[in-house]
Amino acid sequence: MQLRPAVHGAAGEDAQVGLDLRLACAVGVAAQDGQRAVRVGDREVAQDLADVLGIAVDRPANVESSALGAAMLAAVGAGLQPSLRAAAAAMRRTGDQFAPATTKAFRASRIAAWDRSVAAVIGGSS
Repeated sequence: MQLRPAVHGAAGEDAQVGLDLRLACAVGVAAQDGQRAVRVGDREVAQDLADVLGIAVDRPANVESSALGAAMLAAVGAGLQPSLRAAAAAMRRTGDQFAPATTKAFRASRIAAWDRSVAAVIGGSS
């Protein structure tokens, strides 16, 4: 049984036709470096996402996404910004950026390993 999240295939197909796909990290993914609990914000994990998905990964400069979102909504509500899209454009900043740095063969082996792991957890076999 092959289990493959749609993002793996879609990311590769879109990259082949010249689309500029980027993954923008959310709260847990953007956590600050140096925290040794297994957090998706570590540089190694963000780079791993870029390598396995084959697309660039952007981390926001501000990891307090909830506060930033509240500020954006407040700016729209107070009439300081005309829309949420405008508030996000004015207030959100990209921090670190991670580009894929592996071969297609390495990416395929990692995805195959993931498929096997998921199949083992749900009781399937590959």
